[in-house]
Amino acid sequence: MTIYLLIKYKNYIIAAILMAFYVLVVSAARADSYDDFRGLENKHGGVLSVYAVNMNNDDVVFYKDEIRLPFCSTVKFMLVASLLKKSENEPSLLNKKILISKERVNKSGYAPVTKKFIDSYVSLKELAEAAITQSDNAAANIIIEEVGGISKVNEFAQTIGNAKFSLDRIAPQLNSAIPGDLRDTATTKFMTNAMAKIVFGNILQEYQRNLLKGWMINNKTGDNRIRAAAIQGSVIGDKTGGGAYGVTNDIGFILPKQCEKPIILSIFYRQSERNATPKDEVIKQATEIILQHFSQKGFCA
Repeated sequence: MTIYLLIKYKNYIIAAILMAFYVLVVSAARADSYDDFRGLENKHGGVLSVYAVNMNNDDVVFYKDEIRLPFCSTVKFMLVASLLKKSENEPSLLNKKILISKERVNKSGYAPVTKKFIDSYVSLKELAEAAITQSDNAAANIIIEEVGGISKVNEFAQTIGNAKFSLDRIAPQLNSAIPGDLRDTATTKFMTNAMAKIVFGNILQEYQRNLLKGWMINNKTGDNRIRAAAIQGSVIGDKTGGGAYGVTNDIGFILPKQCEKPIILSIFYRQSERNATPKDEVIKQATEIILQHFSQKGFCA
């Protein structure tokens, strides 16, 4: 019995040492990535926020992930998700036809798809695709109306849990991005967790989930952001955002070749001058830092 206890105690000691070593290694890696993000932020100015999780091993990398920053057009992910959720109980909803008016298009500020269909009818499914793949504002504003208004989008966000998210206006007003203004803001941690639960979890049924995932994969606005740094051969989906104060945002997922699960990441960046030019390179470089961190354990490990 004494020998058995000694062996068992020895095994506990070895396990504790290995766990302590692992914690030190992970902490050091996170410290390195934190310093890299801070260096990136110092180099370009402004405020950077990052939250990423590797769903293969639950490894996380973050930087200022609890601060609220303007989501701008990344919110269209949440709008479309709320519409898809509503469609689960209303099977004909996505086929509903909406008349596109010139006034609606002009007021939206940016309507690359819907401007082609003035005085014509377009289905909600087509509008949802336009909102994600082309960031069409008029399409997004129609979706807000069809789900029951801004309050319904916020209610949907609350179902995800710990919703540090607030939609307060429609486009283009929601892109004002004024420093200190908490309207139309979220944390990157919330956005990443929302993608994990909506696109890769069970909040949406399979049909709706696959629609959203496919539209994100086919997004046309993000070639110079997350996609520019992603691992060759990966499946990539994203939704970009931009606004005043040089806001440059991207949220999305990277599914490395041969991995079963994705890396999910949200990167928000806002500058200090109202008319500042967006900086795609900040998103690209932040993505590179994230992937460098995750590569230390192996993307699929």
